[in-house]
Amino acid sequence: MNRMLKLWIIICLLSLAAPAPLLGSRPIDYTMVGGVMDGLMFCLRKGVFIEGSPPEMRANYTRLSPPSVNLAPYEGKKIRFQGRLYPANVFKPDLEKGIEVLGACDEEERVAIHKELPWAYHDKAKQLSQNDWDNAWKYLNKAIEIDSSNCSLYATKADFYTKQGKFEEAVKEAQRAVDYGCKRYKDWELLGELLEKVGKISAAIDAYEQAVQVCEYKPDRERFQQKINQLKDSTNKTPKE
Repeated sequence: MNRMLKLWIIICLLSLAAPAPLLGSRPIDYTMVGGVMDGLMFCLRKGVFIEGSPPEMRANYTRLSPPSVNLAPYEGKKIRFQGRLYPANVFKPDLEKGIEVLGACDEEERVAIHKELPWAYHDKAKQLSQNDWDNAWKYLNKAIEIDSSNCSLYATKADFYTKQGKFEEAVKEAQRAVDYGCKRYKDWELLGELLEKVGKISAAIDAYEQAVQVCEYKPDRERFQQKINQLKDSTNKTPKE
């Protein structure tokens, strides 16, 4: 069997073994049943999500496209409407087909939605940070009010301050994120970068050393170690008063 024939057979076998695209990778026609709370839409589903567990109600925050869809008349209600569901849980309703009100959300549905609220506010805040800082901060702070020990919220807060050039405030929030449990290498890297910006080199080195310890990827570990060496070298070269 010649080389080209072998290669052709391998390619055919690989193409047969390749999985079909996931349904979530492209938009689909969808009938949304969800509840509205604080002007946000939550897809509601009840079922067995963990084998052996009893059925439970779950709510998933769903972005509407366009975001200007007015949900105020449906506050606290369960509604159903048709449209297209896109990746990242974005739903584009067909408003010409109308919105059907199914009644008020019951207690089980309200509890499920409330559990999802911090992440919904967080996602809304990140959306608004592109062009509306006032409301972005409003939603992020609402998320923190509900879930004050969620380290990811403080990491986002640090990111917001960084984008606004408020590095001292960003350092405090990045440190708080780490203290509350965000200890991935990216969290330590963010803290190190911010500490560098405010001139706290020794603390920045400590943060990068933590990043080296928890990072699983050799190229990134080497990059952090190089940064550490550069900072130590620059510190040694700085004249002491």
